[in-house]
Amino acid sequence: MKKYTLVAAIIDLNFENKLSKPIKIQDDTYISNNSDHFKEFIKPENYYVIGSLEGELLFKGGPVVYKSCEVKDIEESHAELVEFMRDIQAFFMSMWLIKDNSANIELSFAISQSDSHVHSNSLSLRNTQHNTTNSLVIYSEQELQSSADWCNSKMKGMNADQVPKLTMSQKQINRINVAASLLQQARSSGDIGIKIANYCSYFEALMSTNSTELTHQLAERAAFLLRNQPIERYEHFQQTKKAYAVRSKVVHGDVLSNNQLQSIEETSKHCDQVSRELLIKVLSDTLFSSALGATDKSALDKYLIEKVFGIN
Repeated sequence: MKKYTLVAAIIDLNFENKLSKPIKIQDDTYISNNSDHFKEFIKPENYYVIGSLEGELLFKGGPVVYKSCEVKDIEESHAELVEFMRDIQAFFMSMWLIKDNSANIELSFAISQSDSHVHSNSLSLRNTQHNTTNSLVIYSEQELQSSADWCNSKMKGMNADQVPKLTMSQKQINRINVAASLLQQARSSGDIGIKIANYCSYFEALMSTNSTELTHQLAERAAFLLRNQPIERYEHFQQTKKAYAVRSKVVHGDVLSNNQLQSIEETSKHCDQVSRELLIKVLSDTLFSSALGATDKSALDKYLIEKVFGIN
């Protein structure tokens, strides 16, 4: 077996203080902005192969995710690196549960611990914030630990052999995985109209059971699922309908009105927050997650209708 260390520098993210010890985010996977925690794995000859620009990114004081593993050959190190990057994306989603961010990785590296071999790879994803910007977001150590707790207990990147061919929209793929795919598409969209459209599709994956009066149905269900006070439910209902009005024009190739453009960042922020609350609901409410996982959509229909009528 060959020993490798997988490393990836994170951009548009940092922590309030330098960490005294790394934080575990998955099995054998850690994050730290203190290079003392991982510099032993990157020898001078490895640094030369990585290149000064990427090498500097690893050591400039920003967050780095790293993992030690054993593989039987170089090819297996390639596969491990892809799974490593997928797990980092799962961690980014866990961080997003705490607050909006645009954390990303560019290149990741598999570094041999027995010779000078270094392999690099990347994923074709670039997260943006709700208004499509990429900017530095600072997390406290407590927020970082909360993100790690979510990731360790609830989040995991989808292995390459689990990814369905052609599309996620297949019978054998459950609602939660379809929703997660749509949410990732929303988070990585650089066009705010497309971002809102993908958020709305995410709402449908989690709350739609029929196509009759779909906009009204989803806006109402989200309001009763996520809000307790009547005035809050009404405001939530109205904001979600605004999002669907944007979605309708975007997916049908129409142009947005001046009023829609003036409030589009606010609409996207609402969608981002609703998406976050829905995902937390999925992860923490066993009745909701069970209804979503049922093969018969009548279970989800019953759960959501009872929410509207205050039964459960």
